[in-house]
Amino acid sequence: MDHPTFTTGDRPPTRRAYRDPNLLQQRVLHALLEQEDRYLPAANYFKCVQRDVAPHMRRIVATWMLEGESGTGGGKKKSHRR
Repeated sequence: MDHPTFTTGDRPPTRRAYRDPNLLQQRVLHALLEQEDRYLPAANYFKCVQRDVAPHMRRIVATWMLEGESGTGGGKKKSHRR
């Protein structure tokens, strides 16, 4: 099966949402900030919920996810320090 190969000039255009003036109003910001208070995780979330996952393990996963998102992973194996 042939996969399409894109060069820099061949990429499809990135779709962007238009600026909605309603979302830029102060009342929307205040409503979002009020909602944020309801859904913030507890400060001790990781101590209570994921006791078996250490901080260095989370760093490895976060780095791996960022590499995948930015496309720089390339299947290369990187060593992670504790």
